[in-house]
Amino acid sequence: MEQNKTGKYLKYAIGEIILVVIGILIALQINNWNEIRKTRITELNFLENIKADLKLNLVSLDEFINTRKEAVKSSHIILAYFNQPENIDLNAFNLHSLTVMVWFPFQQNDNTYQELLNSGQLSIISNKKIKDHMQNMQSNFKTIAFVENEMQQDFESYLYYPFFSIADVDASFKNFNG
Repeated sequence: MEQNKTGKYLKYAIGEIILVVIGILIALQINNWNEIRKTRITELNFLENIKADLKLNLVSLDEFINTRKEAVKSSHIILAYFNQPENIDLNAFNLHSLTVMVWFPFQQNDNTYQELLNSGQLSIISNKKIKDHMQNMQSNFKTIAFVENEMQQDFESYLYYPFFSIADVDASFKNFNG
């Protein structure tokens, strides 16, 4: 009789252990799902911020391109003055000269990428293609910075010194500011 009770208790204990293990496994799975959900929310927030950075970069690039286009137009006008010096309008010449001289560097916006990189959370971005594009974009930013630096050195060497040594800077600034 006592063996029968021990067998029942043993079956009952094993059943309880199995239920506890199943409960723990279910709790772990729920916890994993919750962590995956939190990670996904964080990833989506980072992606939204990257999107915002990219929009700012587009605006900055458009501004940079437009100022460079204006400088090119002004360069052509200045060259035309040299081809026909008798028709020179000094105020317009000064204005266009200063337009060529003005240098506004490209303002890169990569705060989110830098945050991901510095925090070690770049791996949170699950889409490899997006990660690769972000890293390529950083390489492109370095190229832009290098080219800008070279252009700025050329400007300082070949344009700024000759211009500021002979130009009527006060008149140029008055014309430039309108």
